[in-house]
Amino acid sequence: MKALEAGYTYEVDNINSDLWNELILHFEDASLYQTWSYGIVHSGEKSLSHIVLKKNDTFVGMAQARIAKLPGLPVGIAYINKPMWKAKNEKTEVGHIMNMGRALYNEYVLKRKYYLRIIPNLIDSTENAWIKDVFHEEGFSHSQSRDQTVVLDLSPPLEDIRRNLSRKWRQTLQRGEKNEMGILEGKDEKLCQMALDIFREMKDRKGFFGEEQAEAIKVHKKLPENLKLNFMVCTDAGEPIAALAWVTFGSTGLPLVSATGSKALRLNAAYVLWWKMIQYYKVNGFSALDVGGVNEERNPGGYYFKTHILGKGFKGPNRYFGQFDACRNPLSRILFKGIFAMRDRYRDEGRKMAKPKGKAEIEE
Repeated sequence: MKALEAGYTYEVDNINSDLWNELILHFEDASLYQTWSYGIVHSGEKSLSHIVLKKNDTFVGMAQARIAKLPGLPVGIAYINKPMWKAKNEKTEVGHIMNMGRALYNEYVLKRKYYLRIIPNLIDSTENAWIKDVFHEEGFSHSQSRDQTVVLDLSPPLEDIRRNLSRKWRQTLQRGEKNEMGILEGKDEKLCQMALDIFREMKDRKGFFGEEQAEAIKVHKKLPENLKLNFMVCTDAGEPIAALAWVTFGSTGLPLVSATGSKALRLNAAYVLWWKMIQYYKVNGFSALDVGGVNEERNPGGYYFKTHILGKGFKGPNRYFGQFDACRNPLSRILFKGIFAMRDRYRDEGRKMAKPKGKAEIEE
């Protein structure tokens, strides 16, 4: 077991949800997946473990692990999606990342003998390549992700961002704005239900596989007020026809609920909502917008819609960083590698079944 560097300490399961919700706002890399509410909805509160990293008594890292154990067997897994190690208004510290990786390894791999999987959810780039070396030195293996996304840089002035949209995307947005649709915005229960109804209609129409968006709405309802999603609903003659909801904390924006009814396609409502989301993130000081994943084969319409937001700046999709795994327990390793392999095959089959039929719809 490696000792943490001088000045660093960590604590496990010694924090309550109120303090966790307060601290999460101090991290630029905070995400919905690290909220206590997400953990409860996705896995149940008894399946959660929380670790905090301190340097000289200052919180410099946090991670919520979702734990799964098999009754009667000395095996388990700790799954961490997007640990936090970058405080607001501070540069990325190698020591914070290294000692966070070391603390996680010591606690879950060595002490509890679990299979540990960490998904940083970063973009795989030359700027981030050194992080792989850090985790490798701490005993982790790395696997490349197949998932891709597009990231919009929000540092230019808003008028430049709009000017850089692809010409067709910009023209479609202009047509949508001329339709004078109503816009409802907020975080209340009524907007949640509108979004859920539109999502279910779209899911039936397009044959979606999975319930991630419905889960995001459930999480939203449990979040404290300062962490709730921002909902925006387009209406036509008082009828809700499209909805979009996004994360309101951290430094990188992310849409989590995106649904369009049949009428919204004709009125170009999705373009209007996405542009308003970009405006929101720009005004509120976010550095970038991660569009939430793209796949040209499975969803060509969504791929077109999202990639054309970058216009001439689009050089190809970005790939996510992948995952780091560590395990010293042979039984846990064999068992969970088999479970992951079966899960991936199941997802691949489900995605094949959910491929769009006929002409792709240009919507999100």
